[in-house]
Amino acid sequence: MPDLDYSRELSFHPKLVQQLFFMLNALMTSVSSNVLSAQTGGQGTKAELYRIVAEQLQSLIRAESDWIANLANAAALNFQSLPDLNWAGFYLLKDGELVVGPFQGKVACVRIQIGKGACGTAAETRKTVIVPDVHEFPGHIACDSASRSEIVVPLIRENELIGVLDLDSPSLGRFDDEDAVGLEAVAMVLAGSNAGNAENAGIAGNRKRRCDHDFAGRVRASARPEPHERHADELRRRDARSARL
Repeated sequence: MPDLDYSRELSFHPKLVQQLFFMLNALMTSVSSNVLSAQTGGQGTKAELYRIVAEQLQSLIRAESDWIANLANAAALNFQSLPDLNWAGFYLLKDGELVVGPFQGKVACVRIQIGKGACGTAAETRKTVIVPDVHEFPGHIACDSASRSEIVVPLIRENELIGVLDLDSPSLGRFDDEDAVGLEAVAMVLAGSNAGNAENAGIAGNRKRRCDHDFAGRVRASARPEPHERHADELRRRDARSARL
């Protein structure tokens, strides 16, 4: 029996890795399609798929109040249930910028400015952004070179932006208006959850504290005399000391 050298590191050609990725993605797409067909009696549509995903998400988060835990499960559910994806996750609004939250896929960009890229645009306009070809989108932020199309849905609770739901695909033109409607329903489930309420309450609390702090600062500033008033007071005190002498 020949000796095998297990000490040598295995190396893979980049093209082979890419081919394996696309084969795995195609397999997952096939599995998702078969599951959808079985659940809908062979009459599967995107609308039916998103209805099932929304119902499953409601079941997952109904009894859980932790916002991050619910986003983590939502990211996994989207990634496993929706075909032809290579990234699914969330960016959360923190201190005026989007910060990466729970996701499934390759390592992601950590921070995105409001108005920059598809995520920043969706956050700024508070409207769903569909990108058929990421290379044609002005200011596209490339996190995964395999991504070819993208859809971003804002998460809004009581007219306040919480973050965005972001999905990427390795296929051109993967997302359309049906996906937008379905994912907006998923976003509403998340934003309407108890955890979404708690997150929104935290945002509102932070805003109130900032307002209180600003108001207190203005009050303190208004209580301080103007420079010319302080100078006049100093002159009067000096004259009074001179008179006593």
